Amino acid sequence: MIFCEKCFTNPEISSRIKYNSEEEINIILEKGDCPLCRNSNVYLYNTETRIMLNNIFNPVFEIFITEDDLPKNYPENEKKYFIDIIKSWDLFNPIINEKDITEIIKNISKEYLKQKPNILSRKVGILEKMNINAYSNIALVKTFNWDNFVDELKTKNRFHTNLVNEKVLESYCSYLEKRYKKGKIFYRGRIADNIKGFNIEEMNAPPFELAKAGRVNAEGIRHLYLANDKKTTIHEVRAGAYDVITVGTFELQKDVLIIDFQQLNNINPFDDELNLLDYAINIEHLQKMNKEMSKTMRRGDRVLDYIPTQYIADYIKSFQDINQNPIYSGIEYQSTMNKDGFNMVAFYPNDFKCISVETVSVTDIQYDYNIIVK
Repeated sequence: MIFCEKCFTNPEISSRIKYNSEEEINIILEKGDCPLCRNSNVYLYNTETRIMLNNIFNPVFEIFITEDDLPKNYPENEKKYFIDIIKSWDLFNPIINEKDITEIIKNISKEYLKQKPNILSRKVGILEKMNINAYSNIALVKTFNWDNFVDELKTKNRFHTNLVNEKVLESYCSYLEKRYKKGKIFYRGRIADNIKGFNIEEMNAPPFELAKAGRVNAEGIRHLYLANDKKTTIHEVRAGAYDVITVGTFELQKDVLIIDFQQLNNINPFDDELNLLDYAINIEHLQKMNKEMSKTMRRGDRVLDYIPTQYIADYIKSFQDINQNPIYSGIEYQSTMNKDGFNMVAFYPNDFKCISVETVSVTDIQYDYNIIVK
């Protein structure tokens, strides 16, 4: 089978395709057109002649047990097909379909699959999930899944709970760190009542007594919600046709370190410093967390719907260095209102200064929709 470096988004796999191993020293690396992803002038990998990738999925296989060998009381909703799990890890180029992903794995894992011939055809699970004590030590969310975590916070115990493994969260935060230098520009928008709009002083985060609950802050806690560009800002305020919006330009006043949930896909499960079992258990929690952070809030949503992300954000905000200074100054996540933009929530509004404002009028709106009931 032939595929190429561009068939993968994982840098470890791509780099193995582009370089010879010691056992492949006499093989000449070829470039050409890929039959799978259709990219041109790329490094090709032929499973009949190369062995560089032969063992790369073996450690992943070792984590999972087929449903035939799992305990009878193993939760049914925790069983999944191996291919679905690998697809969710975002190792492959999205253009590669499930059938081709299966064939790639079969061809580079031929020897291992002789030992576990059913691992690709049967559902699999992680046995460690049945050991509550072991699971709670390595899982970011100590409940079986994110939905249980959300239900516990919303309906059972909100303030005096121990559902998040702080050390695990801090460990994964280290993979999501992003630095911004003093002078970086962001934007904030407000829908105005008249064509005059707002002045500079009125564009800052609301005072404590007026701070409403948001995606990342509880009521009464001041956070500053920003976007990376003006277009995203206008989308995020959910303006209607002919609404007047004041857009404030905010300048960062010091160097900061933030957590960027958009970098989840950059976590490399094949990193030697990353425990693969920990990753397999936690990646789903991290993806759910990212989805909740960026989820579009609808008119009918309740304040309760913000609680899980507020809870996680408070944990991140509470992390301190050895001098008991806050480590992180905010959280960044993709905008669902504008796919090309992202949002940043500053924990400390004084880190930014509004340096100018401009007031605009919305002249046109385009609606896209999906049918949900027919």
